[in-house]
Amino acid sequence: MKLADRSDLIKRCRSVIGGETFMKRSALILLTLQNVSTVLLSRYIRSRPGDMFISSTAVAMSEFVKLLVCLIVILVQEGFSLRGFIGNLHVNIFSDFRDNILIGVPGILYALQNNLLFLSVSHINASVFQVTYQLKLFTTAVFFRILLKRILTFKHWASLVLLFIGVVLAQADSASQRSHSVAAAGFAAAANAAKNGLRDQQPLFGLGCIILACILSGFSGVFFELVLKTTKKTIILRNIQLSVYGIITSLISVFIQDKVLVMERGFFFGYDGLVWLVIFIQSLGGLLVAAVVCYADNILKNFSTSVAIILTLLLSVVFLHHSPTWFLVTGNIFVIGATVFYNMLPPPATLNSLGTSTDSGSPASTSTLASSA
Repeated sequence: MKLADRSDLIKRCRSVIGGETFMKRSALILLTLQNVSTVLLSRYIRSRPGDMFISSTAVAMSEFVKLLVCLIVILVQEGFSLRGFIGNLHVNIFSDFRDNILIGVPGILYALQNNLLFLSVSHINASVFQVTYQLKLFTTAVFFRILLKRILTFKHWASLVLLFIGVVLAQADSASQRSHSVAAAGFAAAANAAKNGLRDQQPLFGLGCIILACILSGFSGVFFELVLKTTKKTIILRNIQLSVYGIITSLISVFIQDKVLVMERGFFFGYDGLVWLVIFIQSLGGLLVAAVVCYADNILKNFSTSVAIILTLLLSVVFLHHSPTWFLVTGNIFVIGATVFYNMLPPPATLNSLGTSTDSGSPASTSTLASSA
């Protein structure tokens, strides 16, 4: 084979392997698997006998691990050159104050959203929590239209409605179980729910908190997508910035919620190999979410999360011997149907500056996003 032909072949292979379609599908699949494994492992380590780790510390450690992974990647990219490593961080992180403030918007909103979830799960029952929290599917779509100027057709909205119905049906039978509230609210929310129990419940306050959390979830997710797609910084650099905000807010959460417990038992009380595995998998979630948002979008990210919920419930039936119900079966049909239907549709178009729609991958759409930033 001639050198020119070989070079041409390599370019074609790189185009296929490194193509956006391949990256998008890979990121979506990996995010789905990450969600499923995190939930199942979290439920298992919370149900086993023995000393229970402090949940808020696990959240903080997942941010530390994510930061460490990202820093290692930067070091590898710089050929293990300490000077290049420090120079990279100085140029892209430390010296760009305006950009750090910009990325701090979703970082702070994520923290506020989590705290609202902590409050809401203490004031409303699990079934109401599960159903209401799925409203984030629609708030994301609304901000998708407002911030990114992306046009969702009637068929796109119909897919989201089917997805919403499917997730609600699938969770309806198990929503009253405490273990499922663990899956939905995460490490810290579960600990908070168990600690507060039914004390001084105010349902309207709890409902208001979760609706506000859904609004913040939609806005922060789409705003982060806007930042990723209209600036030149890599996913790794963005996750370093988010991790710093995440570490600060999670340590504040540890201090507020579990200061006495940490002082008595220690920060790493109850940690073992399996807990560290869950923390590591959880830390990869931030990288995968950023990859999905970069190569796909927030709506597809929500589809991935919904499919993960269905897979988790199905695996619970197989391995945890939970009895399947018609709610679960019907919900599966709706979610699978909505996912297939949405992916058969053309991507949402983008409004250009003249008010006409263009394909979402066209240069016009890119310039529109850049100007809106």
